[in-house]
Parts: sequence; structure tokens; C-alpha cells
Amino acid sequence: MTGTKTFYGNVPASYRRWWFQRIYPTHAARLQGITGGGGILDQPASADTAELQRLRQFGPTWSWWSVPQDLREHFWSQDG
Repeated sequence: MTGTKTFYGNVPASYRRWWFQRIYPTHAARLQGITGGGGILDQPASADTAELQRLRQFGPTWSWWSVPQDLREHFWSQDG
């Protein structure tokens, strides 16, 4: 594994999809200084900053560590 690759083997694809739909827009809006909440219909980023790139690349993996066990099992069961 190199420094340019992210290992997603420990994060279910269903969680990654959920994270990008629900969590990413809020975090991206906050990084842009938008404090209205950043709904899913809002454009999440008008500029591709280094921090937004890091968030897209590593955000789901970082947040997976704080997901409770019952929700982890739920996401794993969705991946079949």
C-alpha cells in the first residue's frame, strides 16, 4: 500500500455511498464557510481545494471508526 492509495476494505460500499450523500455535503459546506447546513441539493463545492480532496478521499474511512457496532452490522448486511 502506498501513500497515494486509500484502503477501503474495512469500510462497506453502502456506508461510503451513505456518507457521500448525507455527511459530505455538510462538511464541504462548512469548509467553504457556508453555515446553513449544506443540504444534499446544495452544490457541495465550487472550488476543489486540497482539504476537500482529502475529505472526499479519506472522510468515509476516518468516520467509520466512530460508527456504533449495530450500525456497522447494518451497513455490512446491505453489501451482502
